[in-house]
Parts: sequence; C-alpha cells; structure tokens
Amino acid sequence: MEPVVSRPYYHFENPNRVEKEKTGRGFSLGEISKAGLNKSEVRVLNVRVDVRRKSVYDSNVEALKKIKEEGKDKLEQAKKKKMEKNKRKAEKRKATEKKA
Repeated sequence: MEPVVSRPYYHFENPNRVEKEKTGRGFSLGEISKAGLNKSEVRVLNVRVDVRRKSVYDSNVEALKKIKEEGKDKLEQAKKKKMEKNKRKAEKRKATEKKA
C-alpha cells in the first residue's frame, strides 16, 4: 500500500486540473506511532518511511493497521528469531564467565 498525501497547490496552475492527493514517498513517523508500530516492526514489514513528513492522515494510519494485521505472522517469526539469538548470546556469556 502506498501512503496518500496532500498535493501542494501553486497559484499558476489551472484549478480545474489539480488533483487533491498524490502518493507519498513513505509513511510519516506520526502515522507509524499512531498505528502502534515501532522501528523494528516497520523494518520487518518492509514499510517505507518518510522522516521529513510531519503530517498524519487517518487513511494512512488505517492502511498501516491493515499492513500490521497482514504481517502478523512475519512479526511473530522475527520476534522468535530475536529471542533465540539473545538466548545464544546469554549462553555464550555464561560459558566465558565460568572459564574466568
């Protein structure tokens, strides 16, 4: 899904030919936080982020919530993978402490 943003209006344009919205470069940080996502989840879901944008559109927040629901299994797999990695690190740390 592509983010939707307001298109700027320039005074020299024909008002009858101006579209009100266009697709954006990515979702804003405000939209991401309102949808209940964090940086790591965004990376896992391959969602594009536009850090320059400050606006928050409800349609984009709903789109992010939909993406989150569709990618729920991806998020769970990533969480399990991270937990296993941390477990292995802890075991290595314990082994080196016993040697010393």
